[in-house]
Amino acid sequence: MKFDIIIEFGKSVIQHGPNNDRVYLMKLSHQDIDTVIVEIDKLVNLNKYSKAIAKIPNWAKSHFESHGYSDEASVPCFFNNSEAGFFMAKYYDSKRGVISETENDVIKSIITGSNSSSSCSQNQWGEFKVRILNESDTTELSNLYRKVFKVYPFPIFESDFLSETMKNHVVYFGVYFENRLVAVSSSEMDITANNAEMTDFATLNDFRGKNLSLLLLKEMIKIMRGHKISMLYTIARATSFGMNKTFSREDFQFGGTLKNNTYIGESIESMNVWYKNIL
Repeated sequence: MKFDIIIEFGKSVIQHGPNNDRVYLMKLSHQDIDTVIVEIDKLVNLNKYSKAIAKIPNWAKSHFESHGYSDEASVPCFFNNSEAGFFMAKYYDSKRGVISETENDVIKSIITGSNSSSSCSQNQWGEFKVRILNESDTTELSNLYRKVFKVYPFPIFESDFLSETMKNHVVYFGVYFENRLVAVSSSEMDITANNAEMTDFATLNDFRGKNLSLLLLKEMIKIMRGHKISMLYTIARATSFGMNKTFSREDFQFGGTLKNNTYIGESIESMNVWYKNIL
């Protein structure tokens, strides 16, 4: 399948394409503040996209608001443990800004419920081993992703992509059962901003219900502390009670919902932002 492409605009980074039906400003450089919004509009109009989303620091928030953007989620101290970050959205089709009752219900039930981290003991994972993956694991890793996801926002089904990201800024984690890879995740680090996204969680069907995502998350937090990363965050599927609950159990805070944001599973879904300062 074809994936949405990532391009450089000045010193900023943009992803766009028909899969997610959006433009995503992944990284904003101060020098591009006056031109990047114009570029986003051009891409939207040329390709008939229905949404634009921008991950930006607080200093750029009012500028984006003046161009019709509103914040969907926010993370305090997102950049270098000092400046807040915002996920700002502009809907070119009003339907893109309406989320389902199911998506609303999941987050309401978690926020109003009690934290149940005490119900998960380390003993439950006695048969499982977790470790950091390396380039020799990329074939097995890509095969697992193919089994779990029909589609995904990034080319994680390709070994070359996994190898390249391992060399740069992504740490991949795997859970093994009897020498078989059964669950995975990754920490995508932004060293300059001192934050990391906890992402790419996947578990084989036969091993679901064993809290392996929680096992992975605990290891990820430990390793990110070793890298001196201060802020961790995730963008979790709004309909997935299990993944949202996993982050709540580890004392991540709810930051907001990105409405109809990401093509994952079989359709474009809303995503919840969770965050935690670990230093």
